[in-house]
Amino acid sequence: MKNVRPSHNRPLVCLDPGHDNQWYNPSPVVPEYFEGRQMWNLAGYLKKALEAYGIEVRMTKSQVDQALDLVPRGEMSQDADLFISLHSNAATTPTPDWVLVMYQVPDGEPELSEKSREFAKFIAPVAAQVMGVGYQTYAQKSSADRDGNGQLDNYYGVLRGAHRVGTVGVIIEHGFHTNAYCAKWLLEEENLQQLANEEAKAIAQWFDVSTGEQERWYRVRKSWQDAASQTGAYRIYENAVAACPAGYRVYDWNGAVVFSPETGYSQRQFVTQLQQAIGAAVDGIPGPETLSKVPTLSAVKNSRHPAVLPVQKRLYALGYTAVGEADGIAGPLFTAAVKSYQKDNRCVTDGEITAGERTWRCLLELI
Repeated sequence: MKNVRPSHNRPLVCLDPGHDNQWYNPSPVVPEYFEGRQMWNLAGYLKKALEAYGIEVRMTKSQVDQALDLVPRGEMSQDADLFISLHSNAATTPTPDWVLVMYQVPDGEPELSEKSREFAKFIAPVAAQVMGVGYQTYAQKSSADRDGNGQLDNYYGVLRGAHRVGTVGVIIEHGFHTNAYCAKWLLEEENLQQLANEEAKAIAQWFDVSTGEQERWYRVRKSWQDAASQTGAYRIYENAVAACPAGYRVYDWNGAVVFSPETGYSQRQFVTQLQQAIGAAVDGIPGPETLSKVPTLSAVKNSRHPAVLPVQKRLYALGYTAVGEADGIAGPLFTAAVKSYQKDNRCVTDGEITAGERTWRCLLELI
């Protein structure tokens, strides 16, 4: 690998979905487009695509409407190998339509800024080619020396924050949402997926990580840390499940448990059945579309929604057996089990699984 800290055995990328909420920065020419929402969706796709290459991903936000100051966003990349803030740009006229990537200024550390400049020039044409537009790269200095080191620092707060913790960082402006073509293009989820896939492929090349296909093995072990206990590695999930004995678990390539014989109800089964219940694309992999369609579930809201059944099964499989028999009805036992789960996972402990919020994200393993 290259461009990776010596202490890392795999790359770590910090992704920053731009802005504070999903309604931020509406397009003046395509009313359906909001920068906050679409860049959040893009971040979800990019996270999944990067993880498929074995790259670890840290998100600056756990939910789309989480408001964070700019400099602390960048500082959340401490110990990461790369910080990427995702945006779409705006102009006073509808003409501009290019991808713009901003990189860090030297600010006393020329090696950091040079790496940032190199990555900007590396990633900009990739995004531009997918979108069918041109591209530019540049760095902008602030008019002040905020850290008192005698150097003018980065104009953009997120880059300033990343610079403070010694992380190579860029801002990628994916076209201009003041341009009708760019806004309409970014509104299409298939386009965002393609963009994420191509950017992830380029980032893997930046780190000199191979295509990642050989990493997509399901491993049967007693624990992820106990590699010596591994009894086999399988490309096909069903084969790994069939070969998993009592006392062992099936782990995916990121070290997440995807099946345990003791529970008999895996995360993939849960996601698949949930997707069927909410009318999302059924692939067993949670993403922005799945999250956008989950309902609020509680004893007083949607208590008999089809999604209740897979949630009951999953809670039981995770050890919250107080949920009782999976009958598809959110009643007192459901509420008690949800509260226990919420308490253990630092969620709001109210017994209600609110649409799109932290409890759903925890159940879907999106945080």
